[in-house]
Amino acid sequence: DGWCEPEIMRAAALTMKPKPALAALEKAMTRAAEGQALGWQLRIATSLAELYAAGGKPERARAVLEPVLGQFQEGLQTRDTRKGRTIVKRVAAGAE
Repeated sequence: DGWCEPEIMRAAALTMKPKPALAALEKAMTRAAEGQALGWQLRIATSLAELYAAGGKPERARAVLEPVLGQFQEGLQTRDTRKGRTIVKRVAAGAE
């Protein structure tokens, strides 16, 4: 029951303007962490990182995404993990 709620919250946040989207994504991240839903955490962290990067905050983007990516021991070649690593590399290159 409610296992996909964090993903639904993430999808809804993507339709919002940046400031409310950030708040909604933070709430979704909390919900995903409470449910120990690492896959949802990664998708939410990726969305957060994209918003932070677009807002000129590459350090914050990395700070939110790297810890989640670091928890993965399996599934390192899935679309979601590849996308997350690509964003980390992109914001790292832009921050230099």
